[in-house]
Amino acid sequence: MDDSPVAVAAMGGSLSAEDRRLVLAQFMKECETNTRLRHPHIVAFLGLIADDGVPRYLMLEYMAGGTLHNLAHGGAELSVERLHDILFSVSKALHYLHSLRPAVLHLDVKPKNVLLDSGGTAKLADLGEAHVVRSMTTRVTRRASGTMGVIGVGTPDYMAPEMHLEDEVKTGKADMFSFGVMTIECAARKLPAPLPQFAREGLRLVSRLESERRAADIGAVDAVRWRDLCELIPHLIVDHTDDRWDSAQTVDFFARRVGTPHFEALSLLLCFSHVTEIRIFKKAKSSRQFVLFLDFLIL
Repeated sequence: MDDSPVAVAAMGGSLSAEDRRLVLAQFMKECETNTRLRHPHIVAFLGLIADDGVPRYLMLEYMAGGTLHNLAHGGAELSVERLHDILFSVSKALHYLHSLRPAVLHLDVKPKNVLLDSGGTAKLADLGEAHVVRSMTTRVTRRASGTMGVIGVGTPDYMAPEMHLEDEVKTGKADMFSFGVMTIECAARKLPAPLPQFAREGLRLVSRLESERRAADIGAVDAVRWRDLCELIPHLIVDHTDDRWDSAQTVDFFARRVGTPHFEALSLLLCFSHVTEIRIFKKAKSSRQFVLFLDFLIL
């Protein structure tokens, strides 16, 4: 390894003795998922530090520029070009995750999970909620790739409506709904404040449409300054997933407005990185600390 700085994230919580081995095995399996995620707009996972068989720290790519949340809510308002560029980067990261086989859903897309490096490049971070999707057959499409195994995952004000429902298939479009909420927040410089999901009509509780729940948030976006984003938002803040844009459509939307620089074609080769070797270094101490390092080969 070189002398480049890395970020070390402490993991909260504790494991009971009886569950420690099982949970560690599952965590290592999730780490294997993270090791194959190599994209210029995803914060790189570099390794794991464990103590007495308990995962304690994650080693991640160091991002010196802070979060999109801080950038959007502090100081001068972002320029149209700058916000378009950031959102374009995140949409490409999501499209990469959703295009993997099996697909990976992020499930917690929000400005606090978009980090900036020292050069200002935006990268999607915190895949702690990421859920690997196995192909499954549904009665509707018979070809959908999704999962019904996650409910209520993510940050409530950013969550897609299907994330609250046990019998609804969750696909990459759940991430795109959250992306739409993030877009509104960054353009309006206002934290999302949706109305309650249900409204009372007489003795009945009726579910509100998301466009109604978030009407005040959407209305806070300057329709002149952000006319392109105002065109995008109605395609993302949609209740029914069949009518909601996916990541490919969103990438295309920004590509037609931002354009893809020539240098990015080379950087996208990072998407085809493969883990070639995993080395575990185990120190001869009672704590049994070890670090999992990953070597990558760029094809």
